Amino acid sequence: MIEPVTRSADGKTFTLAINGKQHSYAHDKEGKRQAILNSLNAIPAITAGEDTYLPDDAALQVVAAVMYPAGVGRSATGRRKQYPALPGNHPDGVTGESD
Repeated sequence: MIEPVTRSADGKTFTLAINGKQHSYAHDKEGKRQAILNSLNAIPAITAGEDTYLPDDAALQVVAAVMYPAGVGRSATGRRKQYPALPGNHPDGVTGESD
């Protein structure tokens, strides 16, 4: 349904295929917003009673394709990159400093 994002040579626009049709957007906040909205509108909704839902996996894939076209950052081991905790922000009060 949603094809990977292709950037233009100058980096000012990107193209996203939605249901086989190519759409071009500005490579800025508004362009990404519009690409996500158009893509979400292309996903068939699920109706349950009076409520309407989008399948979460499809919706997340749309957002990830637009926001992270190169994929989510991974380390060489295939695990997510871990960043050091900021001192004083740990929920258990751990400061990261040795005694």
